[in-house]
Amino acid sequence: MIVTEKVDIKSNKTKQYYLDKGYILDGSYFRDVKIEDLHKGSEMFVECVCDVCSKKTKIMYVKYLKNINNGGFYACSSKCSTKKKEMTLQKNYGEGVTNPMKSIDIKNKVNNNVILYKNDYYENLNFIKYLSNNTYLVMCDNGKNHNFVINRYLLYSRYTKNAIVCTVCNNPENLNKSYSEIHIGDYISKFGIDVVRSERGLGFELDIYLPEYDIAIEFNGLYHHSERFKSKEYHLNKTLVCEKNNIKLIHIWEDEWDYNNKIVKSILLNRLYKISNKIYARCCKIDIIKDNETIKNFLNCNHIDGYCGSYINIGLYHNNDLVFIMCFNKKKSKEKNIYELIRFCNKTDYIVVGAVSKLFKFFIKNYEYDKIISYSDYRMFIGGVYEKLGFVKKSLSKPNYYWIVGRYRKHVNKQNLIKEGYDSNKTESEIMHGRGYFRLYSCGQYRWEYDK
Repeated sequence: MIVTEKVDIKSNKTKQYYLDKGYILDGSYFRDVKIEDLHKGSEMFVECVCDVCSKKTKIMYVKYLKNINNGGFYACSSKCSTKKKEMTLQKNYGEGVTNPMKSIDIKNKVNNNVILYKNDYYENLNFIKYLSNNTYLVMCDNGKNHNFVINRYLLYSRYTKNAIVCTVCNNPENLNKSYSEIHIGDYISKFGIDVVRSERGLGFELDIYLPEYDIAIEFNGLYHHSERFKSKEYHLNKTLVCEKNNIKLIHIWEDEWDYNNKIVKSILLNRLYKISNKIYARCCKIDIIKDNETIKNFLNCNHIDGYCGSYINIGLYHNNDLVFIMCFNKKKSKEKNIYELIRFCNKTDYIVVGAVSKLFKFFIKNYEYDKIISYSDYRMFIGGVYEKLGFVKKSLSKPNYYWIVGRYRKHVNKQNLIKEGYDSNKTESEIMHGRGYFRLYSCGQYRWEYDK
C-alpha cells in the first residue's frame, strides 16, 4: 500500500488534468496533490509498503498501479510476487487453491462452457466432460453403450474425415491407415458385406477387398500418391494385375471422398447392388434439356467428374423429376459425322433400370451420325455398359494425370498459364514444377467406338 499521502507535481503536459481536478498552479507546481488524484500515467515516486513482507520502498506511481492490477496487492520483489499470486488465488477461489483450475467452481465453469461449445460445433457427438490437457470424455458415436477419451487433435482429424471418432471402436493403433480408408470399409460393412482390410494375396497390399464381389478398393491420398512417391504407371499396373486375377480395382482419390463422397458412395452401392431406390425407364419420359443451369446442377451433383459443356443433352424424367441424363458433343471432322458421348449418369442413390439403353436408342434414332466415340475411366469403371450398347473397345490410353493444387486435383492448360504471365518457352511441367506442384497419375481411359 502507499504510505505517501500528498505530493507536489511539476506542471507539464498533464497541466489541464490537475486544473480540472481543482488544483491551483503555484509557479511551476501543483502543491499538495492527493495520491488518489494522481494521473494514472504519473512517474512521480511514492513511498509504499509491501503487502507481503511489509518492507518500505519507493516506486513510480504508474508502476505501482501496474503491480497491484491483479489482485490489489503490492509486492516489492519476485519472491513476494509469487507469494502475492498465492494470496490472490486464495482470495478469489478459497483457502489452499494454488491454481485456478484446481478450483471446483472454475472447473465446473470451464467444463460447462467447453461442453456447450463442443456440442454446438461437433454435430452428432455428445460431449460429457472436459478432462484436462485438451482431452474430453465423449459418448460413443458408433451406436455402442460406452464412453471414450480423446484429445482435441485426433477428435478434429477424425471428425473432418467423416471417420468413426470413438477410440474404442476405432482403435488409435490404426493410425498408420488413413481415417478415410477406415471409414470407407466401415461404410461398406454396414450393408452386411464381408470386408477384408489390407489384403496381400497378390504380392502387394489392397486397402479393401470384397471377396463376394471380386472387387478391391484403394484409397489414394493425393500427396503420398503423387509423382514424388509413385511412378507414372503405379496405379495402372496395380489395376492390371488385379484384372488378370479377375478382381476389379476401384481407385478413390482423397479429394473426391472428402468433398464429393455422396457420389462416391452411390457408385460403390451401385456396383454392390445395394441401392434400394429403383426406377424403370419404361415409366419415364424423354425430353431434350436446353437449360444449361439444369444440366450443370445435375452433373455437378451426380457425376463423379462434374459438369462438362455439351451440344445435345437428353434427359429422362420420372414424375417431372430429372433422374438420368446423357450428353453428346459433336466432334470436328470434315470426313465423318462423329459424336462423342461425354457424360451419362443417374440421380445419386437411384438406379434407373434401362435408362442407358433407352436414351442411347433415342439418340441414334433421331440424330444423323457416322460414328460415336466415348471413354471410360479405367480407375473406376470396366466399361460393361458400352459392351451392352454395342460399342467396340479400342485401346487404353497412357496414364492421364492431374496437378495437385492445395487439397484438390486440377487439370492445367499451358495456354492458360501463359495468359497468367508464365514463360511461354517453358513446358507445362517446367512451369508447374517451378511453382512447387506435383502430378498425380491415374490409370488411363479406354476408348470405345460405335459405328453406324
